[in-house]
Amino acid sequence: MCGQRDLFDYLDETIQGLVTFGDTSKVPFKGKGNIPIKLKNDDHSYIADVYYVPAIKQNLVSIGQLMEKRLYSVHKELSSDNYRLQ
Repeated sequence: MCGQRDLFDYLDETIQGLVTFGDTSKVPFKGKGNIPIKLKNDDHSYIADVYYVPAIKQNLVSIGQLMEKRLYSVHKELSSDNYRLQ
């Protein structure tokens, strides 16, 4: 979810509805689209199917969804129980 309209390179504003948060509060989303990102190797990709939620002040990203698209990885350090995010 993203509250910044200018971050989208594509936004379908015909898709609208309500998002429900963990505290059961609801806010409207005003579209669904793609946000471009720059990868560590200077390639470009995008995060797809992002809801545009004007009411939120902080963007919310699902690490699990990024990992499914291989845009994010978690590595366990061999010598400890610590995890390193990349």
